[in-house]
Amino acid sequence: MGDSLAAGTHGPSPGYANMGWPDRLASILRRVQPDLAYLNTATIGSTAADTLSSRLGRVMESGPDLLHISYGTHFSAAGQAVMAAERVKALALRTDEETSA
Repeated sequence: MGDSLAAGTHGPSPGYANMGWPDRLASILRRVQPDLAYLNTATIGSTAADTLSSRLGRVMESGPDLLHISYGTHFSAAGQAVMAAERVKALALRTDEETSA
């Protein structure tokens, strides 16, 4: 989840496959977990508000074991990182409670 950084637009890198880093990571993880389900909802130009309002629900519905939220420095400088982390944590806890019930 996130902006262009999370979308992997900053490749290619010499010595690596010609794909963004999220896809490279998924490829590596599939070596040890062949049935890995991978979902990247990152959007170039996305803001924290965009991501949380339009993509967080879809991501959490997929039941992730791992969630990576990535934004450039403008995101963290604006204090949005803490807000995003708290919202994700609250949603994850609510999801765990519903699953346990």
